[in-house]
Amino acid sequence: MEKAKTFISKNRVAVITVATLGIAGALSVYFYKQRKNPENKKRETVSGSQILRAGTRAKRIISEKELLDVIESIKKGCNADLKVLRAKYREERRKVFYDDEAYEALIDEYDSKLLQILQETSENVFSKYRISQAIFDDSVKYYVDDEEISLAAGSIATVDEDFNISDIPSHINKDLLLDIFNFYNKRYNEAIFDSQKNIEYLTTRIQDEIYFQYKIEMEEFTSYYKLLNCENDQDFQPKVDEIHKSVTKYITSSD
Repeated sequence: MEKAKTFISKNRVAVITVATLGIAGALSVYFYKQRKNPENKKRETVSGSQILRAGTRAKRIISEKELLDVIESIKKGCNADLKVLRAKYREERRKVFYDDEAYEALIDEYDSKLLQILQETSENVFSKYRISQAIFDDSVKYYVDDEEISLAAGSIATVDEDFNISDIPSHINKDLLLDIFNFYNKRYNEAIFDSQKNIEYLTTRIQDEIYFQYKIEMEEFTSYYKLLNCENDQDFQPKVDEIHKSVTKYITSSD
């Protein structure tokens, strides 16, 4: 799976990290990795399928709408399996939290299974839309500077959750969410001085620490953040920006 020449495996760090990180950090990883690719250039949107010539190979690029439909179909198709996988490995991982070797091995095992689910689902979706993996890859690269495409592709491995305002536990409020933001940022800044572990390992470990301390999962945190309208709260934006900077700094220090 690691050697498969696909968008998913080529962008393994971005896909895996987006699946675990959430909010500002995940986008930092995704856009940083994309900017490092010298092939990324601003492109014009195509209304339908288009053939481009790149060296000796002709590339077929599908429309922006069709690409978004393909990405959404992949996301929906693997959502249930990824939710089960996430729950299983959270439980197993937290049992060995203080055994670094076993903990890291479970992260790697989870990654492999996640990529397998994404790959199998993608193949089924490509068949439905009558496109190949290469067409999908080329189309994603073509629209890499399109924010909607980049966000959709970057969240392809996240699990959708439906929360309502009534689902928020009584002890969860904006002050607690601010504390979690501060904890997140503090741990990233501490890790910058020891960047031996990859961003996914660090992020996963921080999220487990948050669960132990605050009894809140990241998908709950993200949903409550939105439901409590923290996105429009001036107290939160500096915290989001701090995490964005810390994650970017960690990535650059560990590359």
